[in-house]
Amino acid sequence: MNLYGDRGNIACLMKRCIWRGIEAETIEFNTGDRLIFKIGYVLLGGGSDREQAIVCKSLLEIQSEFKDYVEDGGVVIAVCGGYQLLGKYYKTDAWNDRGTESG
Repeated sequence: MNLYGDRGNIACLMKRCIWRGIEAETIEFNTGDRLIFKIGYVLLGGGSDREQAIVCKSLLEIQSEFKDYVEDGGVVIAVCGGYQLLGKYYKTDAWNDRGTESG
């Protein structure tokens, strides 16, 4: 998600790594991609309700691996809607109380 310029946040983090001589690589994760949690940190940015609903479904698919990553000391930088998606549930007008799409 990139509602608030999160690609700029990534570019800034990458530049700071370069300045400090830290090797870094940005790996973009898109819907349908398989994320391997052998990474330094995860950035979850903000998005519209529609985008967040899509990302929520993807996060549910990798929930166990994501939880293991965090519990093993993995770092998550969550901004705006990305932070909301880390809660127990995420609800919009299009979603019901079970976290599934209404209709």
